[in-house]
Amino acid sequence: MGHVALTAGLYLMSKLHMREEEPLATGDLFDLDHIDVTKGLATPGHVPLSHLYAYRDSGRNCDLGLVIGEAQPPTHKLEYCRRILDGAERLGVEQVMTFAAIAFDMHPRDPSRVFGVATHPEGLEALRSHGIEVFESGQIQGMNGVFLAAAAERGIPGVCLMGSMPALAAQIPYPKAAHAVLKAFASLCDLPLDLEELKEYGRGIDQRLTLGLEKLKEALTEQSGGEEETRVPATEEKTGDGTVEEGVAGQSAEDRHRIEQLFAQAKEDRSKAFELKRELDRLGAFKDYENRFLDLFRMRP
Repeated sequence: MGHVALTAGLYLMSKLHMREEEPLATGDLFDLDHIDVTKGLATPGHVPLSHLYAYRDSGRNCDLGLVIGEAQPPTHKLEYCRRILDGAERLGVEQVMTFAAIAFDMHPRDPSRVFGVATHPEGLEALRSHGIEVFESGQIQGMNGVFLAAAAERGIPGVCLMGSMPALAAQIPYPKAAHAVLKAFASLCDLPLDLEELKEYGRGIDQRLTLGLEKLKEALTEQSGGEEETRVPATEEKTGDGTVEEGVAGQSAEDRHRIEQLFAQAKEDRSKAFELKRELDRLGAFKDYENRFLDLFRMRP
């Protein structure tokens, strides 16, 4: 929901100049359910990959591994997590953390809270000592939760950090929750991390959502008791402010030129990669460019 975990992961990759390690062996856990056809020629469909990235800082003893999967396997989720842990253990990982979103009936202006769970009592104490609310009971769906089970199975301590977000924003990137999660993560790991760009991105999304809610409220007030069908008004189109534009059927020549410029800049300086991510989010085009974006962090011979 809200691309919270993905946005947090990509922000870490960008700001820490992470590099991709040897790919994780998870392809056999996915089925091929289609082929791609281009100009009449059939080619095999793409099997989702599981990318492993690393950040090493010997001066601070703050090594970090990051996994971003292109998809979750339809079955064998526990085995999938075990494969990820095989790669993590090659890096010498001693603790695992997952990021997730948790949806509430909240206004975009409300602050994003962070809830945490742990696989061990020491983890709970760490959460509380850093001011992170403990998620007392419930379920965590998907890899965000199953990964903790796989880690506990091996005796590796684990923590999940969940950022709260408005349920109405579940289908668009919601960076304010990602910012809250990363702030908590940086505190737990004693990791210096500049989060200002992510915070500013979140403000832009909140402004757009608030504007949409206000217009909806006005429309409902004006049409209450009327015979006309109530319609949700479209929000104003904004450009250059990091907000998301939904329903974009294609990109203009100007959009494509801007994307290529940002790719060139990010190739030279990976700290600029998140600016590229924001632009792709604004155009609703990140999925179309995802593989090319991740290629910016691959090891080069």
